Amino acid sequence: MLANGEILDYIRMVYEEFASSYAAHFRIYPETQTWLVNNYDYTYDKDLVSREMAFDPHALYNKPGIVNQIHHVGINLGIEKINGVKYMGEKPLQVREGKPGTLQSYWPEGYFLSPSRIAAIRPDLIPDINIPKGWDYQTGSIEDWYQKSKVIQVID
Repeated sequence: MLANGEILDYIRMVYEEFASSYAAHFRIYPETQTWLVNNYDYTYDKDLVSREMAFDPHALYNKPGIVNQIHHVGINLGIEKINGVKYMGEKPLQVREGKPGTLQSYWPEGYFLSPSRIAAIRPDLIPDINIPKGWDYQTGSIEDWYQKSKVIQVID
């Protein structure tokens, strides 16, 4: 639940928070977007997926035995659908935070685009709550927004 009491469904969350935040980030840092689209064909998170799956919010959502993976979809939609820029590279880029305690040279090349490092487009909607920190994310980041706004919904 957002700070204003609103609850977003999954698709609205993907577009209004993830994709919009990444699109805004790339408008602020156009050199990063240029580097990304000139060198890569799309981004992915934990599991290498096809280009088609990398743009599909439902491709890795609620699949048995697969961890939900969302932020790469936000990056890809933010660049191509919102900012209107096409990828021109020939290989995918893994965007995943490096494991704590490992040398940075072992981290995925796209670690710096992790949602824990990218500002949320609407940080004012992040609930002012304390949650146990099992995650290492920056205050006001997309990850901060995501972790603090999740709620369990029960359908009657």
